[in-house]
Amino acid sequence: FYQVPAARSGPEGGRSPAESRQAQALGRSRGELTTKLLALTYGRGQLVQLRLKPGNVAEGKELPALLADVPLTTPRELLGDKAYDNDRVRRWLAPLNLTATIPGRSHRKEPVGFDEGGYQRRSLVENAFSNLRQFRGIACRYVELAASYAGMVSLVAWFLSLVPQNEAEPAAGSGVSKGPAVA
Repeated sequence: FYQVPAARSGPEGGRSPAESRQAQALGRSRGELTTKLLALTYGRGQLVQLRLKPGNVAEGKELPALLADVPLTTPRELLGDKAYDNDRVRRWLAPLNLTATIPGRSHRKEPVGFDEGGYQRRSLVENAFSNLRQFRGIACRYVELAASYAGMVSLVAWFLSLVPQNEAEPAAGSGVSKGPAVA
């Protein structure tokens, strides 16, 4: 589910502080050390794949790695937010026969069309992230090690998959998804 980066061996035998932060998925974003949780969800928001990245890493570049180990036999479309809108992602999805339901960024020179009705299903992804953030340790990332944090997220995602979700009520809280959904 999550692979811990290998330790670097160098003349000093360790890492610089910047390399150490990078290895633990910490990066400066808006002046603070943050982590991006990139998750692939399926169906009704079940977590399928997880990647932790430093807060200063672009999401679109991580999509091929996020989808690499997932069997893409039944999905028909990939739902993602504007962070995944770039031509490279759209070209990469074309041979996989996945429709990119990703809204275009406002600064695009040539607007791209997308299924607005299908994009509304992204609320399932938003709800999955909101449900994860109901657990304070995940919302605030109290642990330092990336592997421990990924383990906590995996455990909570497993727990949430066991709890029956009421389809009539959306998850509490507002969520900004940092991951795509495969429908």
